[in-house]
Amino acid sequence: MSAHRIARLKAPEEQGSAEAMRRSLAMMKLVAQGARQLEKGKAISHDEVFRRLRKRLR
Repeated sequence: MSAHRIARLKAPEEQGSAEAMRRSLAMMKLVAQGARQLEKGKAISHDEVFRRLRKRLR
């Protein structure tokens, strides 16, 4: 392994921390996207979601 490659490796705790940060950012993005959809009136009820799913799964 080259010295450059070794220098880029992270300790296991750093890798876990980076992964946790990625997951947190992804969740924040989804929450923001949902908030924008609500503001635009694009939300549907849970009942409607399940009705559509049942229809597709038939």
